[in-house]
Amino acid sequence: MALFFIFGINIIKMKLIKFLFITGVLCLSISRAQVSYTFVPCGASGSVGPTAAMTGSTYLTTNLNGSVSVSAGIQSFTIPVTSAYRITAYGAKGFGTNAGRGAVIAGDFTLTAGTVLYILPGQQGAPPISPGTNQYGGGGGSFVTYTNNTPLIVAGGGGGSWAQSYTGLSDGTVSINGNPGAGANCNIGTAGTSGGGGGTSSSADGGGGLNSNGAGNAGGLAFVNGATGGAQYGHGGFGGGGGASSWDNRRGGGGGGYSGGGGSHGGTTYFPEGGGGGSI
Repeated sequence: MALFFIFGINIIKMKLIKFLFITGVLCLSISRAQVSYTFVPCGASGSVGPTAAMTGSTYLTTNLNGSVSVSAGIQSFTIPVTSAYRITAYGAKGFGTNAGRGAVIAGDFTLTAGTVLYILPGQQGAPPISPGTNQYGGGGGSFVTYTNNTPLIVAGGGGGSWAQSYTGLSDGTVSINGNPGAGANCNIGTAGTSGGGGGTSSSADGGGGLNSNGAGNAGGLAFVNGATGGAQYGHGGFGGGGGASSWDNRRGGGGGGYSGGGGSHGGTTYFPEGGGGGSI
């Protein structure tokens, strides 16, 4: 799949299978035939997901009105009709002018009416707080799972990046494993693998995976642990984006996803790039 700057989840019931290329602030969609259910962060930003009031207000004039509940930022939706569905998920971008973009992942499923899905549209890495203005958080992954946390679709988020021009090294990946941190002369954290969290490097912290947290004091939490983005000096996005747990020097947090990306630390001079999260 290609990688884009947009992020989210779309679910469609299908008669004819086709890809949707939608611009704007799309997060996640579930679609069937001519019916499309589009899920977004509902005005939430940064490390924490939306409240029930936010989802209720956002979906009030849509076909999701009254159909979405939320607990600790994770949305729940009940499949209305037994059918073939296409689910398209867009991971969120990390923080930074040339930060990593989220992966885009689509899959086709036969889903039974009454099945409840957990849905988490990933959120972009947030601006750092003073005095940690050089700390760039990773983007959150976008998740669709059953209520036992078994994933249908996960799209990895991009890493926070200090890159002076776009390199692609911080993009979310289309493999199940995340990417390690990157950057010439930088200290890099390891990639998360097989649903695990990414590694930390000198307080540039890892993105959370499906099953385990990113490493470091501001590592992103795993989906099974709530998926809150790491938040200390650098803030990762909801969906497991890694933050930074020291205020000085330059750091990029890893992206959240099925497996988390590793962080990257560049001292005062170099240009660290957090690794993107993995997808499934």
